[in-house]
Amino acid sequence: MEELRTTKDKERVIKSISGKIGGQRRTHTDRGSQASAKQVLSSCHIEEKRKEENRKEENRKEKSYDSQNSTEFAAIACPYEKIKNLWHEKLPTLNKVQAMTDKRENTLKRLWRKAFVEAKLKTEEEGLEWFAQFFQHISESKFLMGRTHTEGRAPFNCTFDYVIDPNNAVKIIEGNYHKNPSKSYVDGRGRLVVDGVVCM
Repeated sequence: MEELRTTKDKERVIKSISGKIGGQRRTHTDRGSQASAKQVLSSCHIEEKRKEENRKEENRKEKSYDSQNSTEFAAIACPYEKIKNLWHEKLPTLNKVQAMTDKRENTLKRLWRKAFVEAKLKTEEEGLEWFAQFFQHISESKFLMGRTHTEGRAPFNCTFDYVIDPNNAVKIIEGNYHKNPSKSYVDGRGRLVVDGVVCM
């Protein structure tokens, strides 16, 4: 059933239920139309409730990163500048990061936390090593490095903002942008290693 997208849509449905259209009251209301309008409102309410539940679930997942290993992890702040320097060191041909904005820091912190929790990292040194391997993995992809050419399209050059997004990072680690299939295994600490990169 079509979702109500605007307040005006809802108002029209409510008016049709009450028998008012265009400011004039109907003398006889079509019961079928009235029932249909009520169903639309009910569907709209269910959809809004589902979206709210999804938002709550995303917030719950985000908070779980803070709660896991909270005692050890709380003291390990994300070293934004060091990671930015690693980006420039490992990927000198890609776009430079001119400034660490609040949005970039928040996104990078999410990936930093995800790596610590899911790769079971313990120290800042291990976290930086994870990012060094991650950036090295990117450098081995012709597509991400802009070395592939498709007729009618400009080469794709990945950016810092693109790779630090946790969803994109997973795709990169799994080898979605590498020509050869990824070689993966689980090491002695129970961590997934893809093409030599300890990942999530």
